[in-house]
Amino acid sequence: MLDVLAQTPQPTPAPAPLPLATPLTSNEVVELLRQSNEDLSNSFNQFLDLMKFLLIVLGALGGVATYIFGKSLGDARRVAAEIVQQEVERKIATQVKDAVEDEIDSVRRLIGRERIISDITVDYFVPGSDALPPAEATFLKTRGFKRVNYWNETDLVDLSGQVVVLDLVNASVLSAQALANLSEDEAHNRREKSVIDNATRLLGRMGDRAVLVIYIRPAKRRVEAIDNLSPQIAYYAAANTPVNLIGVVADAGYVAHGWQRLVS
Repeated sequence: MLDVLAQTPQPTPAPAPLPLATPLTSNEVVELLRQSNEDLSNSFNQFLDLMKFLLIVLGALGGVATYIFGKSLGDARRVAAEIVQQEVERKIATQVKDAVEDEIDSVRRLIGRERIISDITVDYFVPGSDALPPAEATFLKTRGFKRVNYWNETDLVDLSGQVVVLDLVNASVLSAQALANLSEDEAHNRREKSVIDNATRLLGRMGDRAVLVIYIRPAKRRVEAIDNLSPQIAYYAAANTPVNLIGVVADAGYVAHGWQRLVS
C-alpha cells in the first residue's frame, strides 16, 4: 500500500507569472535613441579609420611594388639592350673580319702571283730582224717581269730565261707584204716551215725547264707544226694578239715556276 502511494505522480507546480513590463518614459526613449546613435556613429568611424589604414598600407605596398618591379623592368630593358648591342657588334665584327680576311687572302694571292712574275726572266726573239724591239716586247717589260731580254737575228745566244717567246708576227718572212703574192697553200706552208725552223733553233738554246710561247698571226688554217712540238718540249703555248700574248706569257711564267719547284 505504501509502495502504491509512493509511485503515484505528484502534480507539476504552475510557472510563476512574468512581471508586467514597465512602460518607458519619453526621456528614457530619447536617451536610448541617443545612445544607439552614438554607438552606431562610433562603429562607423572605426570602420572609416580601418579603411583609411588599409588604403594607406595598400598605397605604401603599391609604391614599393612599383619601385621594385619598375626597377626590375628597367634593368631587364637595359640588359636586353646590351645583349642586342653585343650581338649586333659581334655580327658586324664577324662580317667585317670575314670580309677583311677574304680581302687579305685575295691580296696575298695577288701578291703571290705577282711575286712569281717578278722572278721570271723572258727571252724575246724575232727571227730575220735586226730592228729595235717591237711594241709587244715593251708591253711585257711593263707587265713586271724580272727581265725581258730582246734578241734579233744577229745576236741570238744561249737563252737562260724561264719563258722564251718566238715572235713570228713581227718576223719579215711572215709579214703581210711577204705573203701578199702567195697562194693560200704557199702561205700556209711558209708558216709551217717558219715554225719548225725557228722553234728548232730556239729549242737548242733554251734551258731544260723553259716554256716556249709562239706568237703568230691567226690564219684560215691551223698551223700543225705547233701541235707537233710536243715530242720536243714538255710545255709550250701559242698566242695570236698582243693582249693574248701578255696573258699567255704570264701563264707560261706560272707554269715554269711550278715546273722548277716540282723538279727541284
